[in-house]
Parts: sequence; structure tokens; C-alpha cells
Amino acid sequence: MDIRQWLPGEREVSDTLPIPANLTPGNYKVNAAILNPQTGKPGIDFANDGRRSDGRYTLGTVKVLD
Repeated sequence: MDIRQWLPGEREVSDTLPIPANLTPGNYKVNAAILNPQTGKPGIDFANDGRRSDGRYTLGTVKVLD
């Protein structure tokens, strides 16, 4: 997806996140960021509350069962 084509406003994006087979059961936070390809660090601020100190935003949690 080419985010350079995005206009201001809401954007819905969906994707599949693979879960490693050896992941320990438990609750995990799902975080999102748009990374700067030169630094590998978050490079875009979302228009959301809750920006973490590492530049990522928590979207929610998932529960991994055994």
C-alpha cells in the first residue's frame, strides 16, 4: 500500500498477522506504527491519542490460547 497517496481523514487498513507456532499463550498488545525506511523507527504521528514513548500506538489486545 502506498501511503503517499492517502489524503487527510480516516483510513481503514486490514492485513493478516502471522502468529508464531511457539508463541506462549497469553494476552498481547497489538501496536502499530508507520516506519521510516531509513531509520526503521516510527516516522509518522497518527491523529490518535495514546502515542507510546517508542512512537507506536496500541490498537488493542489479542489472546493467544494453547
